Amino acid sequence: MTIELLKQLKEAGFPNKILFVCMREDHDCRADKDDCKISCISEPTLSELIKACGDNLKGLMKREDGSWDAVVPDSIPVDYSIDKTPEEAVKRLWLALNKK
Repeated sequence: MTIELLKQLKEAGFPNKILFVCMREDHDCRADKDDCKISCISEPTLSELIKACGDNLKGLMKREDGSWDAVVPDSIPVDYSIDKTPEEAVKRLWLALNKK
C-alpha cells in the first residue's frame, strides 16, 4: 500500500489505529512535514476493511487483467478505483464512501 493511501485513510478517519512514525532521528518531526517519511505500524487487514464498509461492499471480483474490483450494490453511486490487490481496492472503496 502506498504511503499516500495510508495518509488518506488516516485523514478520512478510518476506524483503525494507523500510526505514523518519523523515520529520521536527527530531529523531531511530524508525518505531515515534507521532509519526513511515514511508516504504518498497524495497517488495516482485509477483514477490518470489509467490516468498515459494511453493507456497502457486495463482494470482490478479480478482473481478467489481474486487478481487483470492490463491488457495491447498484443503489450506491460511488466513484472508487479498482486496484492491484483486494485490500487496496477495498481501501479505495472505503475512502470513496467516506469522502468529506
